[in-house]
Amino acid sequence: TNEFDLRYPPMESTLYVRQNIDAVMNYGKQKFNVALVLL
Repeated sequence: TNEFDLRYPPMESTLYVRQNIDAVMNYGKQKFNVALVLL
């Protein structure tokens, strides 16, 4: 289903996805840095 596309205009959904990707990447970097410190 394309419920996501119906709810959000393309531009807003793109920004929303990018913000989520940035948040996930930042979270991953923090975890990675913690792992390096523990090593």
